[in-house]
Amino acid sequence: MRFSTTASATLSEAPTLASKLGIDEDFLKQKNMATNIPKVIGHRCALYDQPENTVPSLEAAVDHGAEAVEIDVFRLKCGRLAVFHGDGTDALPGGLLSYCGVDGNIVNLTAAEARELRFRGGAHFCPSETLDGVGIPLLEEFLQHAKDLGVEVKIELKGPGTEEPVIEMVEAMGMINVVTFSSFHHERIHKVRRLRPQLHSDGTHVYRTGALFAELPADFIERAKTVDATEVHLRYDFCNRERVDAI
Repeated sequence: MRFSTTASATLSEAPTLASKLGIDEDFLKQKNMATNIPKVIGHRCALYDQPENTVPSLEAAVDHGAEAVEIDVFRLKCGRLAVFHGDGTDALPGGLLSYCGVDGNIVNLTAAEARELRFRGGAHFCPSETLDGVGIPLLEEFLQHAKDLGVEVKIELKGPGTEEPVIEMVEAMGMINVVTFSSFHHERIHKVRRLRPQLHSDGTHVYRTGALFAELPADFIERAKTVDATEVHLRYDFCNRERVDAI
């Protein structure tokens, strides 16, 4: 099993940060430098420019040179999948109040009910005028736009019961090679591994998974190995040279 802090596959169509900044990419390719360059990944897409976890935010992240985006996914009451973060803790996420101005949790809504909601102030970091008319997208819609734009996607399995339906949707859309499944709930990524244990000829996993940590224990690598994760997604303030080298 090999670990990384980001996914290993790169789409040639995706814009790179180097190209956006006018850096000579031929120089970066010297001495295998290209394999060691951190990827630019938009957390919840471009949440300071556009409403997080939405198609406009995805497009803004790509415009800024992101090579991948991270999103949060819940399974709705009807069984469909929505891209949403919501209020609450990692143990009980999905609250609607500060995002949409209504009580309740997204897991108790149908797709039709979720699609009727519109964002308002509160939890959003983007300019208030960008919220007008924007609501919660379904995962299929979001992934189709990501596929069209040639962007990798880190899907955090935010809500319960998301593992199988998310895998099946990603497979149906032909995006396994550009998707990573992640969670703070390590049993969810362990389930992904049990459901899809396939390996490439070089021994790496076909289905990539990322272990997230709300607090970083000293044995975080061993914990990631226990659930056979292929990646460790460090929070920005957990990330230092020593930990990256250890991974």
